Amino acid sequence: MPYKDPEKAKERLRRYRAAHPEKIRAIARKAGRKYRAANPEKVREANRKYAATHPERVRKKYADWLSANPDYHREWSATNRDKECASSNRRRSLKAGDGGSYTAEEWLALCAQYDNQCIGPGPHGGKLTVDHVIPVGQPGSTSNIDNLQPLCKSCNVRKGTKTIDYRSV
Repeated sequence: MPYKDPEKAKERLRRYRAAHPEKIRAIARKAGRKYRAANPEKVREANRKYAATHPERVRKKYADWLSANPDYHREWSATNRDKECASSNRRRSLKAGDGGSYTAEEWLALCAQYDNQCIGPGPHGGKLTVDHVIPVGQPGSTSNIDNLQPLCKSCNVRKGTKTIDYRSV
């Protein structure tokens, strides 16, 4: 039965919350999950704003999480090799000022275009690696998919920092 006096209703709610904290937390978590599922862009934007205004807190929380989960990066890298490679090349290109990027999906499509085979001159050995036709750091280089070619590790090492396009050969 609802109270006519709002102060009595507030007091009753305070007592209920004090007596049932786990139920209140469960209700809040459920409501939070529903909101996050229904509003992913708003949540992402709120997280970006928080990270921009509290960089030290975010950095510390991430460092604490990493210390509690020391194998996370190694396991993720092992299971997401193509994404790790794309991320690493993006970072190298940004550092060199070349710009450009590609996704793991674009890289896999490029490999499939060449039947997942090395297109360099033999002998071949090892897994396919990303090779920049115009190497990172040289004028005209980008990490866009149109500057990449799939080479095996030995062909990529042999090519080094030379500008050789095996795609047209």
